[in-house]
Amino acid sequence: MAKILVVDDDAVTLNWLQSVLQREGYAVSTASTDEAALAKIEQDSPDLVVLDLILPDRDGLDVLRGIRAEPALRDLWIIILSVKSRPEDIVTGLRAGADDYVPKRPGADVELISKIR
Repeated sequence: MAKILVVDDDAVTLNWLQSVLQREGYAVSTASTDEAALAKIEQDSPDLVVLDLILPDRDGLDVLRGIRAEPALRDLWIIILSVKSRPEDIVTGLRAGADDYVPKRPGADVELISKIR
């Protein structure tokens, strides 16, 4: 069973994604801060991280760059899920090292699941 870490500062989003992904058969853990996310990555070794760009303690792009700077984590699959949906936001996220980018909008869960598969 693939392990997914969902990182978002919004509790409603965390609960929603955890429920959706668990129904799809994934083992899901969550974090709402940069510090908690990095600890869970180290502790749980997820196969994939779904990362919001707006976090309370650090910009999600900085978190992404920090993960990519770690040699042991360079191959960790990271999908950004963010309300930042302008084309330039998506390009910036991909250039920072995200493997994919899904704007938060109605139907985002269906798009996210298809990209995870």
